[in-house]
Amino acid sequence: MNGLAVRQRVGMRVRAAREAAGITQEKLAAMIGLGRSSVANLEAGRQEITVTRLAYLAEVLRLDLADLVRAGDLPVPPHEVTIRRIFEVECLTCGLIDGALTRAGALEAKRDHIARMRGESRNG
Repeated sequence: MNGLAVRQRVGMRVRAAREAAGITQEKLAAMIGLGRSSVANLEAGRQEITVTRLAYLAEVLRLDLADLVRAGDLPVPPHEVTIRRIFEVECLTCGLIDGALTRAGALEAKRDHIARMRGESRNG
């Protein structure tokens, strides 16, 4: 079932459970407060479903929610990646002294630090 949306996977499981229980779409729809076309769309994966209705479905079909929605169904969450510092300038004596966005900026920070520690002025 790779590549299927969560609602498609759930829909396939609802259809299989409904058919196994010998319940028509019309009867299932009446039991959970939907129209028959909504149940058909749900089973086809074309319609989203609320958690409440999903719980009703599970109860009517005598299933656990985990039978309808499985951990592997959910997409991998996006990773939030932040670049804080590309070039960190660190003195073994003083510790971290600067973070620069470019290599040239890092080299400049290194030269400035060395000059300050020698008591030299680089403003020239």
